[in-house]
Order: sequence, then structure tokens, then C-alpha cells
Amino acid sequence: MALDASRVLGSPQLAAAKVWPRGQAWRNASRVNYSAEAVMLAPLVARIMFGPRPDSAPAQTPRFGWVALLAVTKDELALVSLKARAPAGVIARVPLSQVRAFDLGRARGVWPLTIRLGDGAIWRLEVPRFNKKAASAIAVVVTGQPSYPGLRPGYGPPPRGTRHRARVIVSIAGVVLVAGIAIGTLSLRGHGAAAPPSAGIGSSFDVQDGIGDTYQVTLVKVVDPAQGAGPFTSPDSGTRFVGAVFRITAVSGSPKGDDANNDAALVGSNGHTYTCDFADIAGYANFNDGVIQVAQGGTTTGAVSFQVPDGVQVKDVQWSSANGFGAVVQWAAGPGEPGG
Repeated sequence: MALDASRVLGSPQLAAAKVWPRGQAWRNASRVNYSAEAVMLAPLVARIMFGPRPDSAPAQTPRFGWVALLAVTKDELALVSLKARAPAGVIARVPLSQVRAFDLGRARGVWPLTIRLGDGAIWRLEVPRFNKKAASAIAVVVTGQPSYPGLRPGYGPPPRGTRHRARVIVSIAGVVLVAGIAIGTLSLRGHGAAAPPSAGIGSSFDVQDGIGDTYQVTLVKVVDPAQGAGPFTSPDSGTRFVGAVFRITAVSGSPKGDDANNDAALVGSNGHTYTCDFADIAGYANFNDGVIQVAQGGTTTGAVSFQVPDGVQVKDVQWSSANGFGAVVQWAAGPGEPGG
């Protein structure tokens, strides 16, 4: 079912699409770590799948977690937060008259979206592949045209039919071939990736956000299983909520550019890495919808939630600062504290 943010916007929604922060897909692919070889290969696979690592060009993109809803009404364009997979509140909104450009380009796997506003601000987002059609509908409303400038020559819909399938097969084969060669080389040489610094629950690490401010991150506890924050917040069948509770202390500067929902990850006993689920869990706040804001010398505590299959134990909890682009630290997780 399509998401409808009309209620939170106070006006009928004309079109909407899920969006990620720019670079989210690249970060997810590059953080695979179920083996030493995977850690070494992940950045290469990310580059093959999504192209070069997205640059950090200046932008005024409103802060949100891993995913938000970009929605348009007859009067405005808005970013809407999602809670328990439903529209929850307005993150930012601008009049349509202030939208100067809505550039939806094509890249590998995801569609970069750049929105330029009348006051000079720029929003840099990316559209998951299967939300491209919905984003195109937003573009039609925003520009008032049956097509939109973002799809420049050569950036139209992907070719269909036999040629398209052949290209997909060749691309997948290329990824597999490169990965196989690299893994074989690593095995022959006996090289492995250096494991990230690791400690027990309650230990602290000093890390830096994307602008160089240093903060201390502590894994306070793991709540396993965790309870949803309300009667309508429940995990999918065959899974459970797990909460990782972090304490953040500003060491130098005032960290405000990190999002805990991007930074935190959980490694299961099956070797899989789980990212944030965005569900609210009982007894803990998710910082400021994941965003870390703390004055120098101050401390804030929040939790990140995950959905983990029943029968899979929590092996490690990881933190990669600077929204997944910084150094990785991890804690070896013991038995979790049951949620209430």
C-alpha cells in the first residue's frame, strides 16, 4: 500500500516517494562485514553496484534517519518522518514556489535527487530503485510538466527486453567474478582485514563526526528482546525487536552531524549484519529521531532498534561514526537484558 501523508501535512497528498540520505545505499553495501574477506571486498562491491563513493558536497538537506517520505501537495514539498512504517511528522516543508530545480538523475542502483530552493539551499537525497516511478510523479507535480529536467539525454528509463536482461546478467557476473578473484587472492596470500577495535558492553570509544568534532560513544546495554513502544508497534512474524542503548558524550566541539540510525549496526550469530529498523521501543527514545545533538561536555542517551530473526543471537554491536563513513568500533554482546 502506498504511504499517504495527507493527515500529517494537513492537505491532500498528490504524490510521494521514499528517499534516503545521499550515499545511504553506498554506505550499506560498503559495510558488509560477515567475514574478513567481505570487509576487504565491500567497498569494491559498493563501487561496482553504485559507482564512486558519493562526495560530501555542501548541502542543507534536513536531517533525518535512514529513510523519509518526500511528499508533494498542491502548495508545498515536504519531507515526512516515518515511524513504524507510517507517516509520523513533518521534518521540513517548503512552498512549491520556492523550488527552483528538481533534478532526478540516474545512477547505478539508486537515483540521485538534487532539489534547489529559492533561498540558495540544496537538498541532496537519493531515491531507492523501486521508488523511481513515484519520484517521477513528484517531479511532474513540482515542475508542472509531463517530463522533468532531471532525466537528461541518456538518463531515461532503463532499456527493456532481452538486451536489458543481458546487461543485468553481465553486470552480476562481473561482480561475482571480481569478488571470486579477490577472495581467491586473499586466501592464497593469507591476508585478512584488520578487525575493528572491540570491547565489552559498557566500554567507551572516542570517535569523530563528519566535521571533526570528537565524541565518546558507549554501549550501555542490549535489550533483547525489546518491546514495541505501543500496542501497534510489533516485529514481523518470526522476528523480535532488539534495542542497543548508547550514551554519547561530547568531548570536543558540539557533535550534531551524526545520525545513530546510520551509525549503529548489529551482527548476528548467523554472520548477517542488521541495520536500524526505526521502530520505537518501550522505555527509550531514539535520540532526536536518530540525530545526535549534544553540547560540548554534555551527554545524551538513546536507543537504536533492530529486527532480528528468532533463533539468531546478537554477536556484536557496531558503531561507524560520520554516518557510516568513519572508523568502525564494536562491542561483543553478551546475553541481552529482557525488555519490559
